[in-house]
Amino acid sequence: ETREDLLTIIESIDRIPNRAETIVNMIITQKTMLAPEIKDQLKELMKISVESFNYTLEATMDCFRKMEKVREYNRLVDNNESLGDNLERKMISKVFNSDLEVGEKILQKEIILMFGGICDFCENVMDRIVICSVKRHF
Repeated sequence: ETREDLLTIIESIDRIPNRAETIVNMIITQKTMLAPEIKDQLKELMKISVESFNYTLEATMDCFRKMEKVREYNRLVDNNESLGDNLERKMISKVFNSDLEVGEKILQKEIILMFGGICDFCENVMDRIVICSVKRHF
């Protein structure tokens, strides 16, 4: 691997908490209330997102060491990303089948997709880590 690979991984990881901060700022500044229909599932998506971020951090640490668990962390993040995608679809469906006004539905969808984007970012970082590990083995 190169220094560029490692720098790219570090920069990519930095985008993940930035996304979470953007979501919080959006909810606060827009005074958005989460739709009751999706609160429990959104909590689950947040839990999955945090777990994915933790796996990504562990994989990054492993990347700077022996790279013994990269495949395992990659599998875990990939599984969480799939779970997150399924939750996103279910929540968006609930929102658009609800009695909320159209504008509120769109806002709720945006929040759902932004939370889901955290799992996507983690998956992207893991892809870079896997590439880095392959380079190291050759």
